[in-house]
Amino acid sequence: MNIAAKFNSSLQEKKPSFFDRVSDAVFGRRAWGYLSEKDSRALRLIELPILRQSSESASPIEALRYDLPFYGSRSLVEVRSEQGKGQTWCLAGDCSPAPLDGASAPIHDANDACSLALNKDTVIDYVRFFCFFVHGDDGPFFVVQDLNHPVFDLERINPEERATIEKELRPPELLDVSEDGVFKVSAVVMYGNALFKTEFMVQPSGNIEMLDDTPVAGDIPALKLKPNY
Repeated sequence: MNIAAKFNSSLQEKKPSFFDRVSDAVFGRRAWGYLSEKDSRALRLIELPILRQSSESASPIEALRYDLPFYGSRSLVEVRSEQGKGQTWCLAGDCSPAPLDGASAPIHDANDACSLALNKDTVIDYVRFFCFFVHGDDGPFFVVQDLNHPVFDLERINPEERATIEKELRPPELLDVSEDGVFKVSAVVMYGNALFKTEFMVQPSGNIEMLDDTPVAGDIPALKLKPNY
């Protein structure tokens, strides 16, 4: 099974798929690239249900690589079914691939093993990454800044709800950096079907604590974007 298919790098414009919208919203528009042969071989050895399901159904798989700005030696690998049946992620690079399964342990392990580079230019990307891949009972904690985020079910949001949400949305912001390198970041977070104003404390090690969460809207029509494990 060849899961290292090239991402279509043609210059021809095409309408972004739902998967593209999710990836762009969480990680921004990164340079998408090929998997190395080493990563491709290693990816076949880990337990990702999407790979097993694809093998059983003979449906095509597409694998993409994102170079994350805060890791020097690991990339994010996104594996998706071309038939639209799933999307999942893992970290790969100079260590064994680590599936991102909603727990914080794979990220903390990567932070300990790799060159985590948090600074004023990368910390917001890291918060967005951490919040998406560490889940509570209602799934990811989406850092949202406008209604274009695919978690919002725009077809079901009425004009009054839309006005309330838009009034609260804003880009995440770096508020402070202490002398010992601890960052304070504010962000608007969508969790479940509720919107919160939050503040995070981010340690140089990558440990994150939510210092404050103020609910600003609830019962928002939302789409389920929890990755397949």
